[in-house]
Amino acid sequence: MLKLCLASASPQRLALLRQIGLEPELYPVETAEELPDHTAFLESCGCAQYGPEAELRYIVQRIAAEKLRAALRCHRDGRPAAGELWLAADTLVAVPLRDGRASGELEKLLCAGARAWGHWLLLGKAGSVEDAKTFLRLLSGVVQSVCSAVAFRISDHPVLEGSADQACDSPGIWAIPVEASVDDGGECLVYGEISTLQFRNLSEVELEEYVACDEWRGAAGGYRFQGLGGKLVAWGKGSQSNIIGLPLEFCKQLQGLIG
Repeated sequence: MLKLCLASASPQRLALLRQIGLEPELYPVETAEELPDHTAFLESCGCAQYGPEAELRYIVQRIAAEKLRAALRCHRDGRPAAGELWLAADTLVAVPLRDGRASGELEKLLCAGARAWGHWLLLGKAGSVEDAKTFLRLLSGVVQSVCSAVAFRISDHPVLEGSADQACDSPGIWAIPVEASVDDGGECLVYGEISTLQFRNLSEVELEEYVACDEWRGAAGGYRFQGLGGKLVAWGKGSQSNIIGLPLEFCKQLQGLIG
């Protein structure tokens, strides 16, 4: 059986893993989460033919894989020690750039920390209360996609194989983005999932009351679905744990490997 090592300091991801009986050792890591050039990236991975959702899933997979590589370099010699399974994850909230509000307020959103990439405006963690308000005003009444990706690597254990083309061909398929995930000859496997939800139309009073509770800190999009932020949601589709930050349905598949 393998020991689970989580490359994260996220209390939300730790709580989710504990829900399915897993108790990982924590290895926090800081990464810049830089995005590649969009056109060159699509040419290299072949995602262009599959559309915006495949593009979103793949970029979040890449960020998760980079987190895992950074953690292994920081806490190990670049690869897991014998008997270890390492796991990293990332979550982004995304709104299509074609959405009128996103395109109309693009400069303000970029100043708040959002990033335009391909078909999407990507919302990571808000850096300030004003940034959180900017994100929430964008999301008010708008359909959003929440993508979480899991990257994992097992010591001396080639569990599965995949390809970039497969990753884009069908949601949730295994992938090995070579330029992002393979280091010293070892395999890093990734899984990405997208959930969809829509906020109610929020009044300024509701928005001010929500940011006052401080849930926006460290949360993608400036809200926490599992907390008071859940009350902002009109409807949702897909995995709730994926919205929180970790697709548990996938993680359950690893349980048989972990002691």
